[in-house]
Amino acid sequence: MPNLLTPLPFLDASEQPANGFIFAQATRTFSTVNGFITTVRSMGRIVDGVFLTSDDSKSDPFVLSAATVDAPLNVTVKLDSYDASGRLVKGSGGVTGRTVTVPDVGTVTWADLVDVAPVTAGGLYAVEPWMQDLMDAATAADASATAAATSATDSDTARAAAVVAKDAAEAVPVTTDGLITSIDGNAASAYRVQADARLSATFAPLSDSVFIPAREFSPTVGSPAQVAVSSSFSALAFDAAASEYVMTLADLPPEWATLTLTLHWANLGAGAGNVLWVWDYIHLGDGDSIAGTPFTAGSGVARTAPAQNVLRVTLTEFSTPQPAIPAPSGSRLLGLRIRRMGADALDTLPNDAGLFGVTLTKVS
Repeated sequence: MPNLLTPLPFLDASEQPANGFIFAQATRTFSTVNGFITTVRSMGRIVDGVFLTSDDSKSDPFVLSAATVDAPLNVTVKLDSYDASGRLVKGSGGVTGRTVTVPDVGTVTWADLVDVAPVTAGGLYAVEPWMQDLMDAATAADASATAAATSATDSDTARAAAVVAKDAAEAVPVTTDGLITSIDGNAASAYRVQADARLSATFAPLSDSVFIPAREFSPTVGSPAQVAVSSSFSALAFDAAASEYVMTLADLPPEWATLTLTLHWANLGAGAGNVLWVWDYIHLGDGDSIAGTPFTAGSGVARTAPAQNVLRVTLTEFSTPQPAIPAPSGSRLLGLRIRRMGADALDTLPNDAGLFGVTLTKVS
């Protein structure tokens, strides 16, 4: 029973790849496990010029029964067409009927079929009732599948509309704050945009700051150690008897022109006094020297240490912003050095001071 293949697309009257139905009927005695039958009928689909078992099958070819001159095979093609309104009506087009022999090989093409009777077409060939019944059943199945797909699409649309309505009900109504009132004429969409805009406005400063934890700093002078504070927090412990330095590198956003520094630190002992913190910086680019001491002296301040294990955020103690660090020219890489000047006379805290980290904040 050969597969009916189409090396070239089967064309309709307009020389375009055809779509429609193909029927085959073999009238002879067949032996089966249940006895004998004299007629075998089958229907396939023609999809874009290819003979297939069904519309859903994109690879399974239509199968013909081998046939001889004594027991020929009747093959009928019924194509789709369009009505006067331009709507596609399946199986309403031209009809071609052939009575052929089919070689008993693995595959056969439409051109391989040998006609043993004149080819009939159009009004000369009557579509038998069994063919019409199969076409009607196939058309009904197609309509059912289309209806199911349309129903699923409508359901998705309804769910999407419900989500929009829910968002609109839960959002803050548009009032006089000057935010967007509609998008492309869709007033409901403005509620979500308004809520997003308010969130963006609320959290915008976060995008202009970066926190660098102490663990990202490396000792360069002395040996500030990583310690646990109150068994919960990690800090770098700076000695009271000597000056100790740590440094890190940060990749700055290109739009940062100037910035300030905030220190987050604590008193790690029971003593009282001032801590002298100093910060230096350098902007690095390709070809810049890192030999010697390339840092630019930034600023320093002596601040009274809090009680033991109490957080101090130094920026809150300034009435004016700390001196801004200039922006890099041609490079975003910032080298930042933090120093505790424990040997300086202005540093009077007799025990370690712990650095939790620093915050860089964009000024302009």
